[in-house]
Amino acid sequence: MAQTNLASIALFGGSFNPVHNGHLRLAVEMWESLRPDRLDFIPTANPPHKPNASLLPFELRVELLRAACTAFPAFHISTLEAERPEPSYTAVTLARYRELYPRAELYFMMGSEDFAGLATWKDWQRLPELANLLILPRQGIEEADFSAAVRRFWPRAEPCAAGPGWAFTAARVCFKVNDADRAGRLLYLPLPRLDINASMLRRRWLEGRRLDFWTPPAVLDALVAHRELVGQSWR
Repeated sequence: MAQTNLASIALFGGSFNPVHNGHLRLAVEMWESLRPDRLDFIPTANPPHKPNASLLPFELRVELLRAACTAFPAFHISTLEAERPEPSYTAVTLARYRELYPRAELYFMMGSEDFAGLATWKDWQRLPELANLLILPRQGIEEADFSAAVRRFWPRAEPCAAGPGWAFTAARVCFKVNDADRAGRLLYLPLPRLDINASMLRRRWLEGRRLDFWTPPAVLDALVAHRELVGQSWR
């Protein structure tokens, strides 16, 4: 049952194939910057941009996320995208969150590389109507690149303050693109990121290399427990 009294929820979507310390450190940085009531990991069930990806089964990815987040009571694992058979479109997921939490500020986290290709996403224009978008740049992505992309997608976007009472001490640039209540802001939010990605982790797993400090020990234990299934999925 949804906690309808939540005032703010940060949303962290991805394949999490598997979850690793880069994901977790970024979630902690976001938590400390924003201080939401809850931070939801949203593993994708049927990613439209990666139809042929060697994904672990959804249930196993959820199990790994839960193992990784046991020390963080405010971190929640959402299975929302597995509740529907169609591709996991972000606009549909955010619309469902808006239905479940009509009074909450929603903050959807996006990498700058995803934001740059936003026009390829289904119903991308709707996203700021449903949530605030937090753009997390990688090294080499400058504020000017973010601002230019905003102007390209939303020519009438106006610079704005991050918002009264928000803990966005790290926010560098903010735009307001519409008059949506509890949504409509685009924020450039550079946060420390570990240079780890899931494809590197998967390759090392298949090579039989040690993965200490790449992902929590509980996740490694679960991968070993499901070794045969993991190998079948990633080969």
